[in-house]
Amino acid sequence: MKRLALLLSLLACCLSASAQFSVGAGYRGSYKTYNYRNVWYNGFYFGGDYLYGLGSHSGVSAGLYYSRQTHVSNSVTDSSLDKEERIVDNYLALPLNYVFGQDLGSNYRVSLFAGPELCLDVLSYTKTRLQSLHGQGLTSVDNFASDANYRRFDIMLGGGVAFDFYCFRLSAGYNYGILDRDASDEGRLHRHGMFVGLAYKF
Repeated sequence: MKRLALLLSLLACCLSASAQFSVGAGYRGSYKTYNYRNVWYNGFYFGGDYLYGLGSHSGVSAGLYYSRQTHVSNSVTDSSLDKEERIVDNYLALPLNYVFGQDLGSNYRVSLFAGPELCLDVLSYTKTRLQSLHGQGLTSVDNFASDANYRRFDIMLGGGVAFDFYCFRLSAGYNYGILDRDASDEGRLHRHGMFVGLAYKF
């Protein structure tokens, strides 16, 4: 029993010595492509990840992030009504990446990473505001209503580059959603985009 406890203690020490936790935030923008028509969404993300080293150059990382992205469009209807439509998506993302890096000195390192990202759209809604000379009206629609034909889950594939300096990490990347988010038979809906952010390493 003592030997098992000693072995577990040694294993925990080895894991902690080769693992690193970080928290970060940044900009995330993405296109939703529906039948070759692109709609751009602006947003942000924040969260943390855990990097486990497999050697001096490689490792694997897993993280959990929250992302909020918004698309706003404005138009004027035939009845001279000003119309503003705001579509908001709120995601939880679990990225799993293989990381390969090279030290550039004692305080600098450059890395490449690639892998899948599991995404769950936890809340999505569309707010429409109509403005006229007589006043304004505001409606809100749940994009996951029973007749919305919009799927919550997506799998993104992609990668990027990261630059470590002292206790910070600057990263940028691109990913593409391989699943069709449209539940109807009328078309195909995919999400793809880029991100750039800054993280603090503990």
